[in-house]
Amino acid sequence: MKRRTCVLALSAALAGGVIPGCKGPSPAGPDSGPKEPPPSPPSLSGTWVGLVAEDMGSTVVAPYDGSNPAAGNCTIRYDVEVTLTQRGNSFSGPGTQINRVNCPERGRAPFSDVVNFTLTATLVPPNEIVIQNVDESGQVPLTGAYSPTLIEAAGRGPHPNGGIRSYAIRLRKR
Repeated sequence: MKRRTCVLALSAALAGGVIPGCKGPSPAGPDSGPKEPPPSPPSLSGTWVGLVAEDMGSTVVAPYDGSNPAAGNCTIRYDVEVTLTQRGNSFSGPGTQINRVNCPERGRAPFSDVVNFTLTATLVPPNEIVIQNVDESGQVPLTGAYSPTLIEAAGRGPHPNGGIRSYAIRLRKR
């Protein structure tokens, strides 16, 4: 009987308010309805490459002599291949850098021709990325942007051997 009374009283409830004991329609407002979860980043899992010949890969700009900025800079460029596994807003995976443009610092041996590393990064949706520096073991984090098919990040900072170094990485999904 209570249901019949509520149904019959619906027009009265809409016209003049809710009848005691009956549930009327809830007011619509900005806080009503289910909340949408924040967008998930696109999956970055898979193989990523950056080839120097395609103006991609990893680049390090280092001073020839960290204590003397007038000595000039040395640009080292690497081909990069990395296999990433994404877990939520972070990913990591093994990678290889192959030196394509070598430039020894004065008084030091040339940089290695092949470097194996682990790339780790954090994603900040919708498209920001923070990568731990693959060349200097996390010393200067690289920040930039990502999409389902492209990762680009760069960083600049002091080096323990002196001077300021710049780092960049640019990868495409294979």
